[in-house]
Amino acid sequence: MYILENILQAPNLKIKKSNYISVVTDNIQTSREILTGFYNYFSEKKVPLEQKVLVLDYLTGEKEQISSKYPIYMGSSEIDSEVELGSKTFLYSRILGYFKEKFPIEPVFLTLNSLMENFFLEDVFESFKKEFSLYSKYSIEFQFNSFTPSDLIKKLDIKYSLNDENKNLNEISNYEKIKLKLSMYEIKGIIGNREKIYIFNYP
Repeated sequence: MYILENILQAPNLKIKKSNYISVVTDNIQTSREILTGFYNYFSEKKVPLEQKVLVLDYLTGEKEQISSKYPIYMGSSEIDSEVELGSKTFLYSRILGYFKEKFPIEPVFLTLNSLMENFFLEDVFESFKKEFSLYSKYSIEFQFNSFTPSDLIKKLDIKYSLNDENKNLNEISNYEKIKLKLSMYEIKGIIGNREKIYIFNYP
């Protein structure tokens, strides 16, 4: 059992250690703060002091180790952002890791960047630079930035289909979105040996 301290100025909140826990309050905002506080603790999120939750073991009173759990928070907005391909999402890191594991990506980018560096010659932009200098006392220089695996992922477009019919993300129910997100976390290679805690913020 856990003790959660500093929940809306309350002395503590006791939550059992079990496979499934349901937090029910008279106020939706209160339950949301309890769940996000619990999530922020194990994800080491920096939060204001008055919102900070301290998680203690119920029997020993000792502070629960932050690194012992991998929290997975699921609310409607989090699911929408996660199943899209944003650079800060778990799905993005999974795809990036998959590319590096399954696809000889480093030799490809070495070749591509070498070709681009040979192509990227200053004289290509020489006339442009001269025109620019006619209107400004500043001169401009161009620099080629190497392609990275992230650039490749940005070119991907995720589509959903059901019975060979394409579906828009807005057409997918929250229940199906939950299952989509759950599937992203069932590979232990990224999470490691930490125990997963799923936190569902739903009625």
